[in-house]
Amino acid sequence: MKVIGTGAPRMLTVRFRPCEVAVLLDELHHQRAVITEAAAHAHARSTAPGSGAGDQDVEDHHDEFFLISRLLDDLHAPAPRDQPREIVAPTRVLGPVIHGAAVEAVERLCEAIRKLAADKGECTPEAVRGAVDTAAALSATLIGLDHVEHYAVDT
Repeated sequence: MKVIGTGAPRMLTVRFRPCEVAVLLDELHHQRAVITEAAAHAHARSTAPGSGAGDQDVEDHHDEFFLISRLLDDLHAPAPRDQPREIVAPTRVLGPVIHGAAVEAVERLCEAIRKLAADKGECTPEAVRGAVDTAAALSATLIGLDHVEHYAVDT
């Protein structure tokens, strides 16, 4: 199985195909940038005059930033050729990344098809095939995530 949930499902184990990794990396970098901006805003709010010390939002953003950075490190590490990458992470972190990556992969496929249909030499059939493979793989991952989120058993 591609997506396995543990603890109803607090944690996910996901096997990503090699074609999914580039889009996942892009989505993780995007998520990390969003978290960094939110953390800076939360920190500014918590250090403003008259605010309470120790804002929990700052701590939550720090934890999420750390988890996403760890996932980026895992995906950047060398892996056996043509073998799926197995990632284990909390559902609250990995779920939005899978959603965003699936959407991005489909948007890239649409753009590749538009370029191929325009017949201006901007896209090759091989590039469209690669985009199809990535969109299909990430769609399967998203379907697996949906199944785990709705039908996982607390272990």
